[in-house]
Amino acid sequence: LFDSILEEFIEDIAWIWLPFVPWLAVAGVLVERADLAVGDAVLDLGCGRGAALFAAAGAVGPDGHALGVDLAAGMVERTTRDATDRGLAQVAVGLGDADHPPARDGGWDAVVASF
Repeated sequence: LFDSILEEFIEDIAWIWLPFVPWLAVAGVLVERADLAVGDAVLDLGCGRGAALFAAAGAVGPDGHALGVDLAAGMVERTTRDATDRGLAQVAVGLGDADHPPARDGGWDAVVASF
């Protein structure tokens, strides 16, 4: 159900209001406040199309790790494709729920959520 709603949103609704929402600015401030360092591991809950995820990936650099999780398979597919197109090998994207975040050996240096 969520994916079918998402498809309608992306195709029919998002283009109307998304240009007026400063997602990239919000994501940049969020990542700045997370005080990420090169080599850190960061988890982005509800990553959507990757605004905070990609900003975090830039902050942790190629030696870090940025994992984005989202409920919508369509978002995961698109964001994975975007990460690949951008050459961000330190980025992974997967299906997940903020109520049950993925564990990581060594833990996460930061967890962000910009939804």
